Amino acid sequence: MQACGTDDEPAVTPTKTVNRSLLNDKDWNYNGSTWHVFSSDGTWNENGTWKWLGDSNSDSLEVINTRSVRSVIYFDYIEAKEMKSGSRVGDRVVYTSP
Repeated sequence: MQACGTDDEPAVTPTKTVNRSLLNDKDWNYNGSTWHVFSSDGTWNENGTWKWLGDSNSDSLEVINTRSVRSVIYFDYIEAKEMKSGSRVGDRVVYTSP
């Protein structure tokens, strides 16, 4: 009798999570340009501000630019050198950090 499949287990891809401790003090780049710098002192892109929304498990933060315009950024995941985020469900972008 022949088996239809293999006995090998399929490779398991680890789930990507929002690891908030990996966000700060890095240049987050997209298409060769820096788009975000979330400094640990609450500064965003040198002259704006940012803060996490909700509790310690939140996947979203608020940024306020120099014109006092508020935006919310939602994260799908944050890793050591890559994150995926956006302001709406359909506009998520992958950013990298050197």
